[in-house]
Amino acid sequence: MAKKKSAKTLVAGSEHRKNFVKALNQFNAYGYSRFNVFNDFLHLSAITLANNSDPYNLANAKATVDEREAQYKNIIGKYKPELQNLFGEMLSEIILEMESYCPNHLTDVLGEIFHSLEFQDEWKGQFFTPQCVSDMCGMVLTDNNSLNAAIAEKGFITVNEPCCGSGSMILGAANGFRKLGLNPNRQMLIVANDLDERCVWMCYIQLSLYGLPAIVQRQNTLTLETYGAPWYTPTFVFDGWTLWARRAFEEEQSPQEIESVPAIVEEPQLGQLSLF
Repeated sequence: MAKKKSAKTLVAGSEHRKNFVKALNQFNAYGYSRFNVFNDFLHLSAITLANNSDPYNLANAKATVDEREAQYKNIIGKYKPELQNLFGEMLSEIILEMESYCPNHLTDVLGEIFHSLEFQDEWKGQFFTPQCVSDMCGMVLTDNNSLNAAIAEKGFITVNEPCCGSGSMILGAANGFRKLGLNPNRQMLIVANDLDERCVWMCYIQLSLYGLPAIVQRQNTLTLETYGAPWYTPTFVFDGWTLWARRAFEEEQSPQEIESVPAIVEEPQLGQLSLF
C-alpha cells in the first residue's frame, strides 16, 4: 500500500513559497484535498487575471468573460466563506515570489512548487522541465545570428511552444533574450499550447505576472483541435499586440495562429472607472 503523503509538506526555499503551502495546508483541516485546491487555485487565478485585465473586451468576447465569471462563482462557492480569502493570499505569495526573480532571471515558480508538493504522481505522472535545463535551451535558441536581423525587420519574433507545461521553456527563452540585451516583454510574442487545462492555467498565470505578451490555448498539438477560448495575457491586451500578431501570422501563413488572435476592434471610449 502506498504511503499517504503528509499534509504538512513544505516547499523548500523562500518564505513566500512556504507561506503559499501553509495556506494550502489550511484547507486540509476542513476536509478539502490539497490537490483539488491547488487546481482550483490555478483556475481562479487565471480567471482573475484574464477578466480584470480586459474590462473593455478588447481581446475577449463578452460571452467568454461571462462564462469564466460563472465558472469562478461556481468554484469559489464550493468553499466555506472563511477559506475563500486564502486563494487571494496564495496568489499574493506567488506574485511576491515572482517579483524576486525580476527582471534578470524568470523562474518557473508554479512548476517547482507543483513538484515539491509531489502532485506529479496524481497528475498523470507529468514532469516539467527544470528551469536550469530550460535556460540552457533558451540560450541555444537565442544564439542565432538571424535573431537580431529578424527583430530589426519586424520589431519582434514569435516563439511557439506546442507543449508548454507550466511555461518553463518559454521562461528559458526569455532569459536567453535578456542575456543578449533584448527585451522579451516587447520583442517576443509567445504562442503556447497544451492539452492539459491545468498546464494552460499555470503557464498563463506565470506569463501574465512576468509581463510577457502571449496567447495561451488549450490545444491538442497533434490534431490541432482546440478547447475553449484562448487566454490573452495583460501585456498582450494592453500593449496593442492584436494588430502586430495578426500581421505576423498572416506573413507566416499560419491560419491556426490567426484564428487565435482576437478581431481588431476600435479603441474604446473609456469612461470613469467604477470600483463597485
